[in-house]
Amino acid sequence: MSSRALVAVLAALTITATVANAQVDIRTSSCPSIIREGQTGACVSSLQSLLNNQGAGIAVDGDFGPATLSAVKSFQSRSGLTADGLVGPDTKNALYAAGSPAPPASSGVSCTATEFANAISSCGFRAQPDSKRVNMLASIQRLGGSAVISSKRELAMWMAQIIHESVGLSTISEIGGSSASYAPYYGRGYIQLTGKSNYQSASTAIYGDSRLVSNPDLVTSNDNIAFDVSTYYWKTRVHNLSGVQSGQFGRTTVGINGGECTAYPARACNRCTYYRKVLVAFNINEVANCAGCANC
Repeated sequence: MSSRALVAVLAALTITATVANAQVDIRTSSCPSIIREGQTGACVSSLQSLLNNQGAGIAVDGDFGPATLSAVKSFQSRSGLTADGLVGPDTKNALYAAGSPAPPASSGVSCTATEFANAISSCGFRAQPDSKRVNMLASIQRLGGSAVISSKRELAMWMAQIIHESVGLSTISEIGGSSASYAPYYGRGYIQLTGKSNYQSASTAIYGDSRLVSNPDLVTSNDNIAFDVSTYYWKTRVHNLSGVQSGQFGRTTVGINGGECTAYPARACNRCTYYRKVLVAFNINEVANCAGCANC
């Protein structure tokens, strides 16, 4: 290839990359009303950047291929939208409303697939798919990272509590709740959300709308949302309680179901038994501190 031809090719590639990475507002008339698989160009590039703001980790190449489709469906699913991969007005607005990614969790606030599996099995429950670990960690990241859970020890506290609350991560709907006086806003999620006012508070804080009030079953039909409402609960009612950051597991029980501390101490102590086992599963070399609830 001649030097002149090479220069021409490089120039063309530069122009293509510039177009692909140009940022445009995908809500405007300069982009298709529905962005979909197979399309290319600046609108797709901007879509990919918006998805990456939510942790998608896909290439910004202006090509709506399988990876972008998967990222779109994942975002739609955890946003309570129809996960059809079609980027129409609702999905576009949700992407802009979501804004920038949440602050990253502090270093080490994670658990491996093996640690997650061992935590559940050591507490006597059947295995759960690793997708639940992925969804759990992603929810913590979305809702504030280290502002939700600031250490691996706190992650172990969280894990022990959701194991207790959801029967080993197998049940995210209150048994008999559909016939309760507060139905249809009965307990759902890994830390159960109960009551219309709590559904509204969580929906407004997480999504900026009333989708969980309009459709409370989203919490049981969408695992990302089930984790989101539980993460929201921990962030607002548990994380900042006195004693939690110094390792008093009993204080987390106070934040979730404080009545157990005096009325049902055996249940409260069962939670701490799980915590001891999760500490071992998570390879955390310290003795469980059950102070703050009951005498365990």
